[in-house]
Amino acid sequence: MDAGGGRLRLIGDSADVADAASWVVDGMGEFAAGVRGLVPAGFEAYVRILHPAWSAAERAVRWSEIAHGAGTGVSSATRFEELAARTSRDIWDEEPRMGELPASELAALVPVLAAHTGTPGSCWFCLWDGWGWIPGEVFASAPRVRLPHRDYLLFAGPLDAATELGQRGDGYFLPQSPNLFWPDDHSWCAATEVDLDSTYVGGSSGLIGALLSDDRIEGVPVTPDDRVG
Repeated sequence: MDAGGGRLRLIGDSADVADAASWVVDGMGEFAAGVRGLVPAGFEAYVRILHPAWSAAERAVRWSEIAHGAGTGVSSATRFEELAARTSRDIWDEEPRMGELPASELAALVPVLAAHTGTPGSCWFCLWDGWGWIPGEVFASAPRVRLPHRDYLLFAGPLDAATELGQRGDGYFLPQSPNLFWPDDHSWCAATEVDLDSTYVGGSSGLIGALLSDDRIEGVPVTPDDRVG
């Protein structure tokens, strides 16, 4: 059983982990400090990518579709449970997935991120070490990226390998989106907090504008001081 694909390398040296992640650790706000508690401060712009809900037929259902049925809209502060309380379950059946950006949205996100970094072949991927499927005997001694209330294993590889993290076994693969990842040139940072149903990205105004205009992704602009959903 493995967590990374063949192109992702687990970083096993503590000095290398510290060197790669220090800018994230130093730039992060306190736990529960809003967006700045998930993504380092200092970027030009930020976006909240909303994980879709799901219909009984396994169709992705956007928050805006659910909000329309409730006669309202979606903002940076919208919480799904509040939105769901105002609608019937005829549109959706399953709530958005916590701590996981679905594979289709991650696959759409990656090429947009790639177009806004000079180092798409050299990126860093954090995986929360609390996922129950991670084989402890393999990763127990690996150094961690340590943030308030969260510890992460660190992998290195090309950006398009972001879709290769997950649980592997005999004949199956269950993908897990990175919980935190960034390119070597620090041009952006993306975070999928384990207890949230949204992914947050900080980067240039050009990147955030591209994400907001991409019809494969549902996003709303946020600021570092906004509360997280």
